[in-house]
Amino acid sequence: RDRNGNLLQDQGGMIETSVDVQDLHTGRIQAAEIEPHEELAGPMVYFNASMAGHFAVHVRVENSLDVSWGSSNRQSAPLGASPYLVQVVPTKIDGYCTRARGDGITRTAAGLPTTFSVFARDKFQNSCLGAREQIHVHISQRRNSELVVPMDLNITEGEDGRYDVEYVAPYESGVMLLSV
Repeated sequence: RDRNGNLLQDQGGMIETSVDVQDLHTGRIQAAEIEPHEELAGPMVYFNASMAGHFAVHVRVENSLDVSWGSSNRQSAPLGASPYLVQVVPTKIDGYCTRARGDGITRTAAGLPTTFSVFARDKFQNSCLGAREQIHVHISQRRNSELVVPMDLNITEGEDGRYDVEYVAPYESGVMLLSV
């Protein structure tokens, strides 16, 4: 369709469309794939949206016009309101891509605060921000083959998908169970 919403007919194959996707953070430009789509009676555009961020989708219409016999002149113009701004957001947290690091995973001192960090990532390795509700940490201690009530802990969101977990181990020594 053109800027006015009129359906463009191209029986002669004179109109071609090009689509480029620009990462607004890095400035990198990548050509998108364009394939015919019979149900839409027009082309379908595909581009890799696995990296979270802000993108500009540039759509251009190129028209071949015969200026003189045996030669052609290619004219190109942006389509409609091109470029179209697109924000790609991370998917849900993926347990296989999320990691926990820090001393608080393997050791702690009785009665003192201990911390470790959880680095939340989706299946494409994008940082998951604002996902505090999706992070579940359970720390408990076993005494005489009984599981003692879980310990209190505090989870705070840091930068770039990092969540800091702080807890205070009990004054009794022993093995603690940690589940993230």
